Amino acid sequence: MFINNIPYDKNKTLYCLLANTAYTVFQDVDGTFKAFASCSNPYKAAAEHSTLKGLYQLTIDTLPDGIYPLITYEQIAGAANLTTDIILGVVELEVKNNLEVSNTIIFDTTQTALNNSTTTIQADLTDALIDIQGRITGVSQDLADVPTITKQEIEASTMLAKEASINTAITAIENITGGSGASLAEIEASTVLAKASALTSVNNNINSKPSLAQIEASNMLAKESTSQFIKGSVVTTVKTSDARLANLDAKISDTMKTSDHRLTNLDAPISEIPTNPILSGNSTIARIATLPTLEEIQAGLTIPENIMTSTDPRLDNLDAPVSGIPALTDALINNAGTGIALLNHNYGGSDALRFTDDKGAGIYDGNIYVYLKTDYDNGNTQVNFIKAQTETDIDGRFVTDLYLEPLKWYTLVYTKAGFEPTHTEVYLT
Repeated sequence: MFINNIPYDKNKTLYCLLANTAYTVFQDVDGTFKAFASCSNPYKAAAEHSTLKGLYQLTIDTLPDGIYPLITYEQIAGAANLTTDIILGVVELEVKNNLEVSNTIIFDTTQTALNNSTTTIQADLTDALIDIQGRITGVSQDLADVPTITKQEIEASTMLAKEASINTAITAIENITGGSGASLAEIEASTVLAKASALTSVNNNINSKPSLAQIEASNMLAKESTSQFIKGSVVTTVKTSDARLANLDAKISDTMKTSDHRLTNLDAPISEIPTNPILSGNSTIARIATLPTLEEIQAGLTIPENIMTSTDPRLDNLDAPVSGIPALTDALINNAGTGIALLNHNYGGSDALRFTDDKGAGIYDGNIYVYLKTDYDNGNTQVNFIKAQTETDIDGRFVTDLYLEPLKWYTLVYTKAGFEPTHTEVYLT
């Protein structure tokens, strides 16, 4: 693809005429050169770059090797018009292998306009400097015209101001005393009245204070109210804790029932264990038939070492934990975490972490264990590596909110008896 870059003012409409040495015009629709009069669309638009504003690009799919005059116009009205549109310049392009090898500027009106603009700016700057110099000269002349004030003149002016202030004060005093100065007795009487008024106000405030009995009664009421509130809070806390313990006991019981399905019938007599249909023959029954009697054992007969060896592969590793579920020997506790960042089924979007089956239905009474991703990836899935844990309600949503340390990756493991364990990873902010 051939591309020619044209710098110009932003937000303009540019188009080009591309000719060959025979001065026929390139027609983009079929990639041929034709006479201008017979060319269906001789104008090739130069689109402004979406990011680099002021850079226009002429794009042609394929251009044969050769030398081509390229004329660029600025479109003034709604359609291209060679009579009224502004010609920006003419460039002679040399193209080889669909690439621009060289270009020669025949003339460039944009450079001329730039030169004219530079000359205008220089003239404006010169005029501005002349104006500034004139203003500075005027300010200097104004400062020279300010009269000089002597020290004596300033002192005399200050004395007049002091005298005027004293006269104003004397007039104000005369207005208050009725034209004559107040006597000492009048001043003292006025002071005594002021003191008496203040003492009366103090006495009124003292008399309005509650008695000691009232204060004690008020405090007792406050203490009793506080005591009742504390008792209520303690009862509520005990009830809540008792409910959680009951819920924990039920969950442990359900976990034992669900996980210990592997132990079903192990307490039954060995003779009642069914034959393994996977193995050929009745090897299990044959082994049972070889068991010694009680009399033989009491008589001191030696029991073969392999007498209790299982021939049924389904009985192997009965004590191994189910994949993704902590071992039964580990005490599972309803642990909501100890961090400050909230994690629930809506983290990452509405119901983004809900526990669902392959049809999107919520899984009830499932378990969700949260590990650090690094621990989980390294196979550390024991209880002491669990950072938080909750169950799911009937819609597969978290029963309780979890709180973890922020800015870390976590792995959430979803488990329930009868379902394949799944997991997902989240980055907690």
